[in-house]
Amino acid sequence: MLIIGHRGARAREPENTVRGVREGLKCADFAEVDVRLSADGVPVLMHDATVERTTGEAGHVRALTFRELRTLDAGRGERVPALETVLAVAASYPGKGLCIEIKEPCAVAAVAAALHRIRPDRVLVTSFHPNALMGIRRLLPGIPIGIIAKKGYREAVATAVEVGASSLFYLAGEDDAAAAAAAGEAGLELFFWTMNDPAGWERAAALGAAGVVTDDPCRAHAWQAERRRPDE
Repeated sequence: MLIIGHRGARAREPENTVRGVREGLKCADFAEVDVRLSADGVPVLMHDATVERTTGEAGHVRALTFRELRTLDAGRGERVPALETVLAVAASYPGKGLCIEIKEPCAVAAVAAALHRIRPDRVLVTSFHPNALMGIRRLLPGIPIGIIAKKGYREAVATAVEVGASSLFYLAGEDDAAAAAAAGEAGLELFFWTMNDPAGWERAAALGAAGVVTDDPCRAHAWQAERRRPDE
């Protein structure tokens, strides 16, 4: 079962930063990041539409230039990075990958351009927006894509099949088993998010999930290693 570090490794380091991605890739198979566009069209790492929560400053990401975003402290002295910077970081970890969540469809062309320039060993592009995924599929047909859904696994599975996605990222909840069955029938890899404890990881494994997205990938990695140990 694959381990994906949520926003890098947000339980241990500032989310969506170079430091966070390095921490995530230390233990996870993939580091997951969120991408938006700056005012001058640079794809940058930021989950929210505004910078307030992660930097303590005010402003919308789309209203700030990349240079202005770089002046903000994203936590522990980390700066808001460009996607291209983080792609280069991930490329320096052989066998590891970057899971790129496109937060807004307008970022598709810029994300594709960055991936044309730098590509880690493994890449997976995800989004809540089907049109964003179709855009990536058109520009980068060899890149695997995954639909993200908080609820409604039937609709999510149908959408994933429609856009040619290889995976479904589904918010863990009461319908986990039904979601797993539906994804399996459709030939989709299923990733549960966000699972942060051994009970959740064990449930995901029992349901045959392809992986889990977690805030603490190093803890999940340790759990997985212990689980694989033969009985003494």
